[in-house]
Amino acid sequence: MTINKMLCNSKAVTSKAKKKIMFVIVLCMLFFQLTGQYHEPIGIWEGAMGPLHAVVRVSLTVWNLEAPGFTDSGTYEMDGNFGLFYSDMLGGELIGTGLLIDANTLQLNLNETSIAPGIHTLIRVQPSFMIHPQTLDFTAVFGDIAVGATSPFCTFQITNTGPGILVVSSIKIIDQDQYEFILNLDPEDVFPWIINSESTREFSVAFSPSSEGLKQTSINISHNSNDSPSIVQISGNATVSDNNHNDFFAITVQSENYPNPFNPNTTIGFTLPEPTNVQINIYNTRSQKIKTLVNEHYVQGYHRVAWDGTNEQGQFVSSGVYFYRLQTEKEHLIKRMLLLK
Repeated sequence: MTINKMLCNSKAVTSKAKKKIMFVIVLCMLFFQLTGQYHEPIGIWEGAMGPLHAVVRVSLTVWNLEAPGFTDSGTYEMDGNFGLFYSDMLGGELIGTGLLIDANTLQLNLNETSIAPGIHTLIRVQPSFMIHPQTLDFTAVFGDIAVGATSPFCTFQITNTGPGILVVSSIKIIDQDQYEFILNLDPEDVFPWIINSESTREFSVAFSPSSEGLKQTSINISHNSNDSPSIVQISGNATVSDNNHNDFFAITVQSENYPNPFNPNTTIGFTLPEPTNVQINIYNTRSQKIKTLVNEHYVQGYHRVAWDGTNEQGQFVSSGVYFYRLQTEKEHLIKRMLLLK
């Protein structure tokens, strides 16, 4: 059945609305500050629109209506907390305005082109924010990290366990020792993150100390859920390595890759203080191994190993951040690389 037939068959539809063949619901988008938490009106909104119960899904500047027997979509323009709304069904005609009263309440004022003219109120269907892990001590996982070394990246998972749409507007490392840690986000990721119900997004963090001692900082995650925590505490202990110290990340091997950034070839150079077996693996930001470059015995001195930007299957990998892990019989180190195409 077409939308036209559904509208004409509804007893609750006025004759003027039948001519317009339109049922509309609208949403506005703005940056809104409430009780110290950052919100955006992206999500699922629900309420009565005249005789029908309506649900609206909003993503960035597009709205979509879901109601029994009716569907519509369109675009909106915003100015502060006030929005102008247009319907695709009416060829982009203006059909009303919207005002975000607070982070969870939307007031709609629909004009006569709608089958439900007047003022209506919709309520946000709430998401639920969950992050794992909620704290992270790099020393508890990897042991002490030598100054100048970098730990493996640890992955954090953000999950939306509620029925609404979770909007993550930013992820930042803040506080005193923020520059001792590396926050890794996919270069193609653009905020806000739109996380649907029961869906998950990931980011990762590594510890890369520049001086000795205990380092502590926080990851601040801004989102539209009332759940906590929004701040994750991370820490790690850094030591100055020497020949008698048995740090897991003590550095006597020296290594860098050049060029960096690169496309698609780079060369990893390393100097060994003594003969040893060397294994070099390439990893992505999710700690997944992409390729093993070498796994063989090397003599003391300087050596070079090339990577052509391919995986184990010989396929070229996409642009982004990668890491090489150089493992000897006594130690290992991890370095960051950037592939730009």
